[in-house]
Amino acid sequence: MQIPLGELKEASARISEGTLDFSVAYSNEDEMGQLCRQFEKMRCQLEENNKKMWKMVEEEKALRSAISHDIRSPLAVMEGYQEMLLEFLPQESVSRDKIMEMLQAGMQQIKRMKAFINTMQKLSKLEERSICWNQINVADFTETVKNNTVILGKKARKECHTVVKSDRQTVCFDSEMVLEVLDNLIGNALRYAREQICVEINISGDEMRVCVRDDGKGFQEDAELLTKAYYHGNPQSDLTHFGLGLYISRVYCEKHGGKLLLVNQDQGGEACAYFKLKT
Repeated sequence: MQIPLGELKEASARISEGTLDFSVAYSNEDEMGQLCRQFEKMRCQLEENNKKMWKMVEEEKALRSAISHDIRSPLAVMEGYQEMLLEFLPQESVSRDKIMEMLQAGMQQIKRMKAFINTMQKLSKLEERSICWNQINVADFTETVKNNTVILGKKARKECHTVVKSDRQTVCFDSEMVLEVLDNLIGNALRYAREQICVEINISGDEMRVCVRDDGKGFQEDAELLTKAYYHGNPQSDLTHFGLGLYISRVYCEKHGGKLLLVNQDQGGEACAYFKLKT
């Protein structure tokens, strides 16, 4: 009794101190061994919960920082235009065309803030959304993907290809979520592609693997950074794009028990965003 009780006493003390990077080693097949294994199971769950909590805290800090930046930037621009108008209008030292130019630029910043508010509302509902599992006909699903890809490609004036391989006629997932992930990845690929993108869908056994490949320069930042909420490397390139697409895609993939991966190909640095789902 002394050995397992000593293990449990030491483990309890370490947990009360906030230390979880240890294990309860007593493994005899008696009642105390069963108790130690249950204690170890509890410790593992506490460690996992602790990691999730710290991850949430870090993401919340990054999110607050991003929100502060994305609100402050358009406000600073609008403030600058207002100051110029207040200074030059009374003196009539600014032309009508210049006034109209500043007002139009101010409206662009207002549109940017409205788009930002919309993305915030979308993010607040993201974690609450539950999966609606359905049997999906593979032929119908791939036809929808092909049509969507062609439409998005025409709008971006880029060439799009879709390749599908499947050994199953039906799969089970939330089609709305998966299509939203695909739209996000395709939209991102089209934004950086030089001439073309390729969507590859491979369904084999109980797994679906989807890859969206473009012929651009490849990902310039770390994948973990790219999939954070509100991350955008160059906000001036698109004033209504707040980096939410890849974050949403990551969350939806994880809800399906899958994972979103962003990699660069060896040849030419081409980007490939792909996800795997259990179907």
